[in-house]
Order: sequence, then C-alpha cells, then structure tokens
Amino acid sequence: MKIINTVAAKIAIVYMIISSLWIGFSDRILSKIVSDPESWTRLSSIKGWAYTIIIGLAFYFIIAAALKKREHVEHLLQKEIEKKDFLFREVHHRIKNNLQMTTSLLSIPMSN
Repeated sequence: MKIINTVAAKIAIVYMIISSLWIGFSDRILSKIVSDPESWTRLSSIKGWAYTIIIGLAFYFIIAAALKKREHVEHLLQKEIEKKDFLFREVHHRIKNNLQMTTSLLSIPMSN
C-alpha cells in the first residue's frame, strides 16, 4: 500500500508542477512570439498536444519505475518464500525421520 501511495503522490506532484509551469509560461511565450490570431489558435493547439505528450511521458516513466520496483520486491519475496518452503520441508523430513527412529526403538523388545 505504501508503494501505491508513493506513486500516486509522485504522479500528482509531477502533474501539478508540469501543469503549473506549462500554464504559467507557455501562454506568455506564445504571446511574445505570435501576434496573429490565426497563428495563435494553430500554435495553441500544437501547445496543447505537446502538453498531452509531455504529461503522458511523465506518467509513463513514473509508473514504469514503480512497476519495476514492485516487480523487484515481488521477486525478492518469491525467493524468500522458496527458502521458507525448503526449510519447512527439511524440518518436516527430519521430524518424520526422528519419529520413525523413536517408533523403531519402541518396537524393539526389551531384553532382561
């Protein structure tokens, strides 16, 4: 759950930062470059598409990094489960052998 909250927070923070900077600066830059309303409209659309691509890429890289980290943790957990399973089988085997030994010793007739 902690990883999910961290990733969600990172995505939200990146989105807010990029959006704020984009909104704050792109219109100012565009108004200094272009004065024609038709060009303004066309470039504004291009600016919107560029924003969508940038945000999409940012989301992709953040989510990909989180998934890679999660995959690594799952791999480590799987290795630990395999170790525990091996140890459990080993203990089970030894207990079984000890019980068989005890049963065999109890079944030997006692001589006086």
